[in-house]
Amino acid sequence: MAWPLLAATINSLFGFILAWILVRYDFPGRRLADGVIDLPFAMPSVVAGIGLMSLYSPVGAFGRWLRPDTPLGEVLAQLGVENVNLTSSVFGILLANLFVTLPFVVRSVQPAILAIEADVIEAAQTLGSLRWQTFRRIILPPLLPAVTTGFTLAFARCVGEYGVVTLISGNIPFRTMISSVYIFRRLEAFDLSGATAVGLLLLVFALVIIAAVNTVQWWSQRKQAV
Repeated sequence: MAWPLLAATINSLFGFILAWILVRYDFPGRRLADGVIDLPFAMPSVVAGIGLMSLYSPVGAFGRWLRPDTPLGEVLAQLGVENVNLTSSVFGILLANLFVTLPFVVRSVQPAILAIEADVIEAAQTLGSLRWQTFRRIILPPLLPAVTTGFTLAFARCVGEYGVVTLISGNIPFRTMISSVYIFRRLEAFDLSGATAVGLLLLVFALVIIAAVNTVQWWSQRKQAV
């Protein structure tokens, strides 16, 4: 559960920043970038996994530059980081989860950003409000429910993701095997009680996270109403 939480948290931050850039700034290729965001929605999980493998495996377009015989690999070795492998490791799980969940945050936050009038922000700055004060008092309160919604959707997708994570992580027992694969293997071994126990544990943990997120949303909406 640590990696889904970490992936959802990271994407909540970067998804917010990306949504803000796509809404508030006009630049060449903005429409294309906005459309590419939905790519994980349309791409089958297995295809996404193959694509990530082709990028981050030791012979991939990006992973090959991290091998020990490359300049970057030598620098990493001098820093004490050796044999970097972005696949068949926990980093592969994180990369896969980041890829498939980013659109949930971006698409949740974009409508909320559009609802904030630029005149209100400009008026606050004209009256002497500092940037961080404008962000904390004017921008963040109406966006917090949308960000928490995106976080919840991203977390739920991470917990239930199977295809792309299975391919890129390698499913090494006690290292990178995800809970979905473990449950499936327990069922294949006719261990219904073991599969049920793990499934119930995931369900309880997910309900706790969702309840906490809903509490934050309720508190934020109540604070705005006051």
